[in-house]
Parts: sequence; C-alpha cells; structure tokens
Amino acid sequence: MKRLIPIFFLILSMGSEAQFTFGLRAGLNSNKYILENNTLSVENARFGFVGGMFFRIQSGFFSFQPEVLYSQKNGKYTYSTLESGLDTLFKNNFNFVDIPFIFNLHFGKAVRLNSGPVFNLLLKEDVRYIIENDANINSITDQVSNVINVAWQAGFGLEIKNICFDIRYEYSLNKVMQTFYIPGAGINLNPEARNSLWQFTLGIKFGNN
Repeated sequence: MKRLIPIFFLILSMGSEAQFTFGLRAGLNSNKYILENNTLSVENARFGFVGGMFFRIQSGFFSFQPEVLYSQKNGKYTYSTLESGLDTLFKNNFNFVDIPFIFNLHFGKAVRLNSGPVFNLLLKEDVRYIIENDANINSITDQVSNVINVAWQAGFGLEIKNICFDIRYEYSLNKVMQTFYIPGAGINLNPEARNSLWQFTLGIKFGNN
C-alpha cells in the first residue's frame, strides 16, 4: 500500500497533462477454487455479481485506477472420506468489498492492458453443505473466510467513447478460508483454498478523458 502512494502523487505532479475520469462498472464473477487439500475436489465455477465505481488519473499512455466494488465470490467443492464412503458437497457464498489498485497501459484510445493488487474485505458469508444420501441442507456456523484477503488482477479493456468493457483474471495471494467444523461429519476441515476467478464487466465513464 505504501508503495502505491508515491506513484499516485507522481501522476498528480504531472499537472495539466493529467486527465481525470470516474465511472461505474458492473458485471459477473466466475469463481472456481484452487484447492491444496487432497481430501477435497473442486466443482464447476459459480457466478456472482460485481459492481461499483472507479476513478482514473491518466497521463499519456499510463493511468492509475483505484476502485471500490461490491463483489460476490461464490464457490463449490466436495469433501470425501474413505471411512464413511460419503461425499459432502459445499456451496460457499461470500460477499466482499473489493478495493483494486489498477495500473493501466493504454494503446491509443480504445485498448488498454491492466494489472494490480486487490484487497478483499469480507461483508457476509453463507456456507451450506449436503451429505450424500441425506436430503437435509445444513449451514456452517463457524467463520470460514478470512476477514481480509489479498489478490492480484490482470486483464485488458476496450473503450468506445464513454463505454468500457473489461475482462480480468483474479488470483488470491493468500489462502482465503480458515479451518471450520462440520457438525454432520464431526471433523474440522481446512479447504486450503484460493479464489481463481474471471471477471467480466461493462462500464460507463465520465470526465475529460
């Protein structure tokens, strides 16, 4: 974070050459966990909403773009044990405030490449599971996700006048879940999971850029 501040003021120091814009963007996250626990198997990606605002300070072909987004990062995975012979299917619904600090490299007015860190601040979590051959859907009451996670995004954007389209890939730099207790299975489980998601958004920008 401290390393971002000098870059921010460097752009501001460019004076009248700097252009300021702000905008809104919204779309979908497609998240699929990367698991490091060999008792678990990952399921297909799950979708969630993402949306919020961004600010951009640009000088020449370079710009700095902080954002504030509401972001749903959902996931699905299965736990298996040799002892019981039963699978337990988990569905996670995590709501975050995401704060990306994105650096853009512009190629003309239409194309840009972007990359930067993202801080994920947990708002709400809902983890439910169902054990094979059991019709009951149960909820996890323990805290499962970390309150703060750090990730990295990279991607590209297209802009036509004031319309922006972005595709980004996000990867968690830390494991995003803690150890939690499964009442139905009577065990403690640590998925050792990282988010691996694609983000697709459409936006509109305002300002002098």
